[in-house]
Amino acid sequence: MAEIGEIGDTKTPQDDSREKVSGAEPYVTHKHYSQDDGYTNIFEDTYKGKTLKEVYDIIVRNECRFNYHLREKLPSGNTDYKSDERDENVEVTYRFKTRKHLSIELNYPGGVTTVEIAESPGKTVSKITYSAD
Repeated sequence: MAEIGEIGDTKTPQDDSREKVSGAEPYVTHKHYSQDDGYTNIFEDTYKGKTLKEVYDIIVRNECRFNYHLREKLPSGNTDYKSDERDENVEVTYRFKTRKHLSIELNYPGGVTTVEIAESPGKTVSKITYSAD
């Protein structure tokens, strides 16, 4: 299995758009992959010069399919809870694989969303995987 930030043989990039900030080099690059005949969608963003906490805050602030289930502040350690926002009954699990590698799993009726955030020198990669049951 490919490590976060690497491209595995079974993945085909479908989108590699780039955001520019005031004409400078892009600080974030986006990639989208599909697997399992489209039942699994993976969105990978590489943030130049950002920390794990800064990328977590970006995910929480942005309007996405699941951000209302996440804690507003990044937990300092592993945690589990049930979120019944919008009557979805989602089980949320935060696991720190290392101090600079966080995995968040959201178990929905009908699927799982996994968020991996890994910080390395000079960049942080977030990988959001939407998987149907």
